[in-house]
Amino acid sequence: MKTRNVLLAILAATSIVAVYRFVASKSPGALRTVPVELHGSWVTDDARYSDRYLQVGPDFVAFGTGGVDVQRFRVEGCDRESGAVGERRYTVFFSGADREVMSRGLVLSDTGRLTFASQPEVEWVRD
Repeated sequence: MKTRNVLLAILAATSIVAVYRFVASKSPGALRTVPVELHGSWVTDDARYSDRYLQVGPDFVAFGTGGVDVQRFRVEGCDRESGAVGERRYTVFFSGADREVMSRGLVLSDTGRLTFASQPEVEWVRD
C-alpha cells in the first residue's frame, strides 16, 4: 500500500512538472500580441543602419537587414513593463521557421522614439 501511494505521488508530481513545462514553452510573455503602440515601420538616421528597418505588427516582427533582405518572425508573446519616467519597456518573444523562441527588449519613449534595450544609443522613429 505504501509503495502504491509513493508511486502515485511521483506520477502526480511528474505530470504537474510536464504540464508546467508545456504551458511555459507555448506562451512566453503575458500578452499574446504586440501592443499597438509598437506597430509600424521604424527607421533610424544612424549611418551604421541606414539600409535597415524594423517592422512590427500584432503577430509578427520583421528586420530589414540591408537591401531587399528581410527576416520575418512570428510573435509568440510580449511583456510590457514600466520603465524610467517617460518610457515603457517591452520584451517581444518571436520564433522563426525552426520554432526556436528568441526575444528582443525594446524601449519606447513618450516622445515616440524606440530603442533596442541592447543598443540604447541608436534611436528609431516611425517611417
